[in-house]
Amino acid sequence: MHDYLLSVLLGIVEGLTEFLPVSSTAHLRIVEKLFYVPLDDPFWKMYSIVIQLGAILCLPIYFRARIARFLSTFPRGERQDRTVLTHPLSLVMIAFVCTAVPSLLLTKLIGKHLESLTVMGVSLLVGGIVMWIVDAYFGSPRTVGRHMTERMEDVSLTQAVWIGICQVASAVFPRTSRSMSTIAAGQVAGMSRTAALEFSFFLSMPTMIAATGYDLLRTFHPKHGAEALGRMPIVVRKPVPGYVVGRIAAAVWRECIDLVLQGVIDVPDLDRAVSLGPALGWAAAGPHLTYHLAAGEGGVTAFLQHLLTSFEGLWDGKLATWQRLEPQQQRQLTQAIERAYAGKVEMLREARDRRLSAILRGLEQSRAAGPG
Repeated sequence: MHDYLLSVLLGIVEGLTEFLPVSSTAHLRIVEKLFYVPLDDPFWKMYSIVIQLGAILCLPIYFRARIARFLSTFPRGERQDRTVLTHPLSLVMIAFVCTAVPSLLLTKLIGKHLESLTVMGVSLLVGGIVMWIVDAYFGSPRTVGRHMTERMEDVSLTQAVWIGICQVASAVFPRTSRSMSTIAAGQVAGMSRTAALEFSFFLSMPTMIAATGYDLLRTFHPKHGAEALGRMPIVVRKPVPGYVVGRIAAAVWRECIDLVLQGVIDVPDLDRAVSLGPALGWAAAGPHLTYHLAAGEGGVTAFLQHLLTSFEGLWDGKLATWQRLEPQQQRQLTQAIERAYAGKVEMLREARDRRLSAILRGLEQSRAAGPG
């Protein structure tokens, strides 16, 4: 499916599930899996978090009158019986801190669980059972006609801390709904379902804004953002036309095109030769390190002494030097590629994405294990 259509579908799923006591994150990840989106792809992990901000932003609009009243009565409250620590807005922020700090420390574990359908499935079943038991046992008022806490304005400091701690489960196990965790925790602590649900909505505002902001900060940070998307930053000492990567890609592709147009090799065989030859070695070490290591203890000095002549023989007029791909050549190349991969584009795209994810995951693990 095209990414734009997939994004529309995921937006609908998010909108339908965000305010129900089910995990919108897990539903997004399941739909992504159904459409062959790699669950370990860093971009789609980020997407599944950031998309929830759109649903959350409607809450300040819906609760605008309530928020205005809370702000106007801060810190004493409507009945003048609250303090800076026990005002509803303060309790929301205290619960947020109790959720955010452990979740931040467990970022890697949370990201790993966003890849696992097994974790999501188990969390769905366990979360549903827990919610059913809690609602059956604590859903009815403890005294005749009343719960301990009927309104969000009456939530205590202890209840807020308890709810914040319980919400960590929804971060670590992404099939566990935030609203379900809040409602269940609130009912256990003596809150009515209505009070717990309202507190859940207010708590979701700072929680999702912080989660989205953190992910976006990592994504757009010049170092951490690149790593989060499976890339590493490079330092360019002066500007060059086409950028570094573009120039390398253009030079290699020109030679690949030339070999195909001359009839030396077919498109599929050339693609395999590149991906299993230089591209594989360069993905692991880059061109200079590859040749530096190839000569053993002698390093690049020994490599140049023994093999430079063979490279110079190719550079001396034996490689493609044309600067324009003529219309007839464009048609010839297009026909060769389309003939080679006709009817296989979706399957090949999925295979490419799986391989890229595996390569990036392997590179990330190897970098974490040692230098380089």
